[in-house]
Amino acid sequence: MEVNYSSSVSVSTVDWYGRASTVLFFNQCPFRCPYCQNHELLEKNELIDISVPKQDIIKSIPFVSAVVFSGGEPLLHMNGLLELASFAKEKGLLVGVETNGFFDESI
Repeated sequence: MEVNYSSSVSVSTVDWYGRASTVLFFNQCPFRCPYCQNHELLEKNELIDISVPKQDIIKSIPFVSAVVFSGGEPLLHMNGLLELASFAKEKGLLVGVETNGFFDESI
């Protein structure tokens, strides 16, 4: 499976209050908010094998207790998101999703 994946932050202490987490960024978003901190991801379309973000999760396991999926808009990529979230949970990590809520039926 391929995912429209950009990059990760191995250890973040600001994306989940009280926890160290790794943050995985998906590309693309339906909004064009003028204050977006990840504007370079809005239209980026780069499919990458799902093994790449899985490796990013594995490398972070010794340092974090959670994975946060962000973007762009992670709910644009539901199949990849669900597979990666399941993978993270199998590894004993908590899972969070940062979304703008546009795809409310998916939440």
